[in-house]
Amino acid sequence: MKSSMFRSAAILTLVCLIAAALLGTAYTATAERIEQQSIIALKQSLNQVCAEADDFKDEGDYYVALKDNNIVGFVAIAESQGYSSIIKIIVGMDINKEITGIRVLDHAETPGLGANIVKPGFYTQFDRLSLSDIALRKDNGKIDGITAATISSSAVAEGVRSVIEDKLENLVDNNNNNQEEQTTGEGIATRTYITGSEITESE
Repeated sequence: MKSSMFRSAAILTLVCLIAAALLGTAYTATAERIEQQSIIALKQSLNQVCAEADDFKDEGDYYVALKDNNIVGFVAIAESQGYSSIIKIIVGMDINKEITGIRVLDHAETPGLGANIVKPGFYTQFDRLSLSDIALRKDNGKIDGITAATISSSAVAEGVRSVIEDKLENLVDNNNNNQEEQTTGEGIATRTYITGSEITESE
């Protein structure tokens, strides 16, 4: 009797171990596929919001858009509270501070209403706009909100404004300032030193 119980327990344990191993393998494979798909989707989105670029450099919380190894813009990701979810938006901006494109990366807004933020008729309105234009028309901006989805529409506009104000404009300004310094005096940057009442300059 004890031998039979032991055998049953051993078989059950073995079955559980095999099942756990199979589940673990399946989970790992699924996780890897999801990660690969996410990377592919991100690369596609980068190309969509900054089509001029032929490469992107990942700087952690933003991307540098490059063409022939020259900086042509910057890309960053924004998050904004929508009607029923957090909306994640990727935003591209060129060195003239114009939006080169936006795309909604993730959301869970109402199907048929707020979910229409992923449609070209909505997101292409942001193309070539500057910061002062980014708001719904009811708020004196240039974006037509989606019918019956004002909250979702406003959330996208606010997210785009926020990431431009907090990040993209500063990146563009810093880049342009660096370019100006490099071209001062035929490529020689000058620094001004103040000592007492005398002002001198040096390379």
